[in-house]
Amino acid sequence: MIRFINVIEVSPLKYPKEDFDISEISDHQSPEDWFQAWIKSQTLLNLDLDSVEKGSCFIDTETIDDENLQIILIELLEQADMEGPENIMVPFNGGIVLMKDEKILIKPTCCGDLRDISEWEKIFKNPSDEWKILEIGHPWIFYKKENEEILFSDYTEVSLDNSIDIKPVLRISETELKYGFERVRSHPIHFKNKILNILTRMNIKDAEGISEIISGLK
Repeated sequence: MIRFINVIEVSPLKYPKEDFDISEISDHQSPEDWFQAWIKSQTLLNLDLDSVEKGSCFIDTETIDDENLQIILIELLEQADMEGPENIMVPFNGGIVLMKDEKILIKPTCCGDLRDISEWEKIFKNPSDEWKILEIGHPWIFYKKENEEILFSDYTEVSLDNSIDIKPVLRISETELKYGFERVRSHPIHFKNKILNILTRMNIKDAEGISEIISGLK
């Protein structure tokens, strides 16, 4: 089944504890277990976050809890000039993850952010039988419609022009893709409201405006 997920990119080490006890991780034998325990020992975040896949920094905005989200927001606000949030603040890094049968097919790339849901919407608003760029950061991918399917290329940083030979690596029924997308369209609004509730409890000035910006709605 096709599923879209609205995600933010969260690096646990961006939210460090003031101190930590290395003995907490000394008994872990495998390198992977040791590394994950080391991260957990140093971050303020509760690492039971619902990442979209093991080891991923992409967190579903529908499932992130208030405790972790507040830690993330506090760090963001500390960096911002609260007298002019529209000039300082930007949407969270992340965007849209496309999955099928719990396998990631497409995910945001470098510099992608929550506004990129509008890029996915273009697939259905302006269907084209010619290759178009899906701007999800860099590298990006190309897409086009063909025989009631949406075709996607591999990730690339090549410019779109008539001289390149684009090969599709993924084909999905347009109907199935659109059905999945319709189910995620409300998630940015849900996330904005979740942010707004936390900022309001914190008595943050212009909580409404800030929540719209960082959730990608403005």
